[in-house]
Amino acid sequence: MANIQARDLRGKRDIDLVTASPIDTPLTLFIEPTNACNFRCSYCPTGDTALIKSVGRKNKLMDFDLFCKIVNDLQAFPRKLRMVNLYKDGESLLHPKFVDMVKVLKSANVTDQIWVKTNGALLNPEYNERLANSGLDMLGISVQHVHAQGFWDIARARVDYEKYRENILDLYNRRGRMQVSIKIADTGLSKDDIQKFFDDFSDRCDFITVEGLHGWSASEYKDWKLGTEQSFDGTPRNNKIVCPLVLYMLGIDSDGTVGVCNDDWMHAHQIGDLNTESLLDLWNGNKLKAFRVMHLEGRRHENAACKACDYMHVLPDNFDEHRMKIRGKILTTK
Repeated sequence: MANIQARDLRGKRDIDLVTASPIDTPLTLFIEPTNACNFRCSYCPTGDTALIKSVGRKNKLMDFDLFCKIVNDLQAFPRKLRMVNLYKDGESLLHPKFVDMVKVLKSANVTDQIWVKTNGALLNPEYNERLANSGLDMLGISVQHVHAQGFWDIARARVDYEKYRENILDLYNRRGRMQVSIKIADTGLSKDDIQKFFDDFSDRCDFITVEGLHGWSASEYKDWKLGTEQSFDGTPRNNKIVCPLVLYMLGIDSDGTVGVCNDDWMHAHQIGDLNTESLLDLWNGNKLKAFRVMHLEGRRHENAACKACDYMHVLPDNFDEHRMKIRGKILTTK
């Protein structure tokens, strides 16, 4: 078990995006099996059902045939992706065909890594065996607290804490080549709580960490960081003009619509719909080009998700000083 910061799992990129942009294949893709969740975490937009309803977002399970079509779309790119994350706004393990999705994606050989993050509440020995043999490279578990009352206070979830720990240990013992990471968000944990977290989970994971809270997009709606100031993964805050994600990432929502990052919980910057369009066409299309140019020209305030996004300021990349150079390259690329 390695005690790390979340940023340490990112790995080092072997591509200079200033020189290479626009790249011919996304580096990272988020595919959302479902945007529904069985937890109601106080620091997560999905946990605020009234807010989610107010922006018109409805719970959805991704159609399995649509998922297979997306995987087929990935085969049209000239190279493999670095990572596909099978999660976004919801609890992916709620999808009844989640394991089948992993297997389809793995067999297509379109990505170097397949990751998922889960709250861990649905783990059990039978399901753990299926997960361990699915082809997942990394399964991350977000622990909400170190006792049952804490789970209720933070996530409005009734959890048998010792059974929860037992199921995670069972997964770890079955994991095979799959790695397991465990983190807890510091929602105001005491020193004793943090020590208990390490005591309770260090023996059932490959990586373990305490994270700060995630600021999210559209942060004017709510203080998702609950009054805290630390970044979620230990990266120093650096206010930016350009969000780095617009150059290398896409997020696919459970209804098949495509956004530009994994943080747009309100679905405010969609560039297309994979029910009727191809992912390669969207990646090379005018909508994404225009969105990138908007950021590079310092106009992200024109998008509802981006204008008050807190998340972008704790991302490690900063392309601000190169933004006009990158803009020129994007505008001259057919």
